[in-house]
Amino acid sequence: MDTKKDGAKQGLPDGWTRWTVIVREELIDDLKGLAWMEQTTIKELVDEALTKYLDSKDLPRRKR
Repeated sequence: MDTKKDGAKQGLPDGWTRWTVIVREELIDDLKGLAWMEQTTIKELVDEALTKYLDSKDLPRRKR
């Protein structure tokens, strides 16, 4: 198995991975504040936001 991929999935449930993205600082600050207000995590907020956004799109299925 690929060691890099193994590390990205280490300690996570099936179907999850770590992935680095570049985000505007003001959005990070907003996410931190919202996560605190809603007593949740940034991970959960990002998952919810991306899921809702992508559900509204007609996306082609990619080969894995």
